[in-house]
Amino acid sequence: MLHLVKLLAASPFNKELFPHTSMHTLLITNNEEFHHDDNELRISYDSQNHKFEFEHRTLSSKNDKKVCSEEEAFQTLSLFLKYKFGILFNSSNSI
Repeated sequence: MLHLVKLLAASPFNKELFPHTSMHTLLITNNEEFHHDDNELRISYDSQNHKFEFEHRTLSSKNDKKVCSEEEAFQTLSLFLKYKFGILFNSSNSI
């Protein structure tokens, strides 16, 4: 998870995303004013099973969710950022 956060922080669009935390979950939105479950990407990591869980939540409850391996985490993050926030996060780095 730390590597994922470092990639986001070092990216050229780090000013377009606004992070928050909730216990063991990283919350990302593209709005400076945070509203719970309103265009919010939630990222959590299950260290026992080595799986990431990505969930995009909206007020309309049209939520998308994907659980993936560590190897798939970067690609999954890239897709969520592209389709939910319009940000093209392409890097040769991986998790």
